[in-house]
Amino acid sequence: VCSSDLKRYNSELIVDAKIPLNENCSYHLYWIRMKNRSKFLEYMKTKNIEVGTHYRPVHLMSFYRSKSKLKMTEKIGNEIVTLPMHPNLSDDDVDRVIKTVNSFGRN
Repeated sequence: VCSSDLKRYNSELIVDAKIPLNENCSYHLYWIRMKNRSKFLEYMKTKNIEVGTHYRPVHLMSFYRSKSKLKMTEKIGNEIVTLPMHPNLSDDDVDRVIKTVNSFGRN
């Protein structure tokens, strides 16, 4: 993963929350939080940009299922979206992802 892509995502994305950039970390995912994730996922699909969802709260997984309610964990777990991150992304690809993410709130 190219560190310049990480830096661009970190500095150019206009979203409520995103992964903190740490020069000592080896990133394999770049996440942002979107309040209306399902609408955002559909929007990105219409723009032919593949995004993902990760970090399902552990306490909701069948093996660990508990009766505990962790409202903040569940809220954040329902907002996280991962953006394209791989060595084959061109500068134009990164531009398109950034512009598309930033335009979501203006639609």
